[in-house]
Amino acid sequence: MSWKAALYGSADVSKSRVIITNVALVVTLISIYGWWTDFVPSAAWVVTGFSIAMTATIICVAAFYWAVLTERTTFRPNTSVPMKILVVLFGPIVVFLIFLLSIMHGVGDITTRVIGRDEQLISDLSKHYNRSRRSCDFRLEGHDIDTAFPNHVCITEAAFTRLPQKGAYRLHILRSELGFHIVSFDLAPSR
Repeated sequence: MSWKAALYGSADVSKSRVIITNVALVVTLISIYGWWTDFVPSAAWVVTGFSIAMTATIICVAAFYWAVLTERTTFRPNTSVPMKILVVLFGPIVVFLIFLLSIMHGVGDITTRVIGRDEQLISDLSKHYNRSRRSCDFRLEGHDIDTAFPNHVCITEAAFTRLPQKGAYRLHILRSELGFHIVSFDLAPSR
C-alpha cells in the first residue's frame, strides 16, 4: 500500500482531494493544539474568532451539501440511512467546534506566542481537585482564565499540596490583542 493510498484513500487521487485533506488535517492539528494550550482569548478575539469560525463552517458545509446533492461526492457504499442522517445533521456542529478551537484558541495562541509581549498578571485563583480521565486532576481556576479552553491551569499533585486553597498568583504571560498565553505562575508576594 502506498502512502497516498493510506492518506487519501486511493493511489490515484485528484488535486482537489489532496488540498481538502491537507487543509482538514492542518485545521484538526491546530484545533488539538488549541485545546491543549493555556491561552485566554480577549473579548474582542472571542467575537471575531466566533464569526470567522461560523463563516468557515457555513462555507465548508455548503460546499459539502452541494457536492452531495450534485453527486460530485458520495457516501461509501453500504452506508446506512441513519448514519447519513447523523452526518448531515450533526456534521456541521462538529465542523464548527473544530474551526472554533482551531481559530480562537490555536491560531490565537500561535500568533500571541510569535508577536506577544512579556507581562505579569496578578490574579486571584483557587485550587480544585477534579478526578478526571480526560483532563488533569489538579487545577487552578479563577475569573481571569474563565474564557480559556479548558478554563483552568493544570498543576502537579506536589504543587497542589503546597499551594494555599485560594490566593493571589503572579501569572507570567505573553499578551497580544488576541489574548494571553500563560507561560508560568507562582504565588504573588504578600500585599
